[in-house]
Amino acid sequence: MGPCALCRVLQGPAVALALGIAVLTAASGELWAAVTIAPHRAVYALALSQARSGSSVTQAKGRLEYEWDDVCDGWTVRQRTLLTLVNRRGQPIQSNWAMNSWESKDGLKYRFFIRRFHAGGTVESVRGHAELDGPGLGGRAVYQDPEERVILLPEGTVFPTNYSLEMMALAEEDGLPLWRVMFDGFGDEDLLGVSAAMVSALAAGESATVESAMIADLPSWRVRLAFFPLDRRTPEPDREQGFRVFSNGIFDEMVIDYGDFSIDAELETLSSLPEVSCQ
Repeated sequence: MGPCALCRVLQGPAVALALGIAVLTAASGELWAAVTIAPHRAVYALALSQARSGSSVTQAKGRLEYEWDDVCDGWTVRQRTLLTLVNRRGQPIQSNWAMNSWESKDGLKYRFFIRRFHAGGTVESVRGHAELDGPGLGGRAVYQDPEERVILLPEGTVFPTNYSLEMMALAEEDGLPLWRVMFDGFGDEDLLGVSAAMVSALAAGESATVESAMIADLPSWRVRLAFFPLDRRTPEPDREQGFRVFSNGIFDEMVIDYGDFSIDAELETLSSLPEVSCQ
């Protein structure tokens, strides 16, 4: 999701795939202060991993471009995704979208801008911002486009970057599972319950999909996320995501599971972003 690679979302006949990244609240500052994130650009190839019995999806192919950067007062995430699904009738269904977000390093402020590109050149935009009243407290989110509306954020809500650093810090301390209510502005559900569980820990030097000095000598963990809609009472998640995350926030070996089918996101290229000078 990215460096949290969080994945959103399956909507109606089309799929929007998003990777996210995470961070701890100020109340947990001592825990995540030791997490050093590498600003980077990663490109993932998207392909069908599995189509279960009864699935309408027979093929999938696409590309995800992802950047996570340190801009001194916060973290920025830029994502661009193009995914084409093919159904049993041979009809292609495209999902083409881009998302830019900024999140303050104390985890209390968040801005987002999403564009969905449709056939015929039309563009649908979603823009807004959110703020928490303090660590562990509630707050509110304000959507400006496509229409103005306000939603209240309950106590304990976190933003995407906030979630991932906490997840990584807890993975390093063998402290998972982790449950949080998350707001990211993406999708039909305003709020999601997100659960992270440890699958396995890998020592430094274990081979990865790509060879890179950025990850060659780092420990990593295989983690599985589950996403639950808060407005529906169901014991089953809407979707799940498995991945390998390195101690500097770079993700590999991602599989996004929507129930009747799953998507592989294979890391193709990885590069560092220029360092910024924070005065």
